[in-house]
Amino acid sequence: MQGVMRLFYGSEAFGAERFDLYSLHGEIRTIDARLQDTMARELSQWELVSATVRAAADGNETTPRLVAQLRAYQGLEDATLEESLGAEARLADQVYRLSARLCVDGCHGCLHSGSDLMADTLAESAVSRRLLGRFVRSIA
Repeated sequence: MQGVMRLFYGSEAFGAERFDLYSLHGEIRTIDARLQDTMARELSQWELVSATVRAAADGNETTPRLVAQLRAYQGLEDATLEESLGAEARLADQVYRLSARLCVDGCHGCLHSGSDLMADTLAESAVSRRLLGRFVRSIA
């Protein structure tokens, strides 16, 4: 629940500019949907991150807030230092955090909290919608 609340109401600020996480997430979902239609398959996490960063770097009109955030990262004082993450790497990290799935076919937050019913390594397969769907079809 904490992750959901952060997504809905969280934001990051760079100077006077504020970036609502929900808006950024919406732009990422738009890119995800467009690419899934084009590729006719589900994207890997890193395909989505790469496509989103590329769209922001190209100034894509469907990602105005991500473009603005990339520019804000480019304006950071330490962005050019050798040991610092570059602007695109910072944006990739943000995109990954806002879009990463915790299981192959589950929601983004359902497995965030641990359970005392089973080990964390078993939780992914135990609550897999695909696995549960196949099980239901097999007993029907």
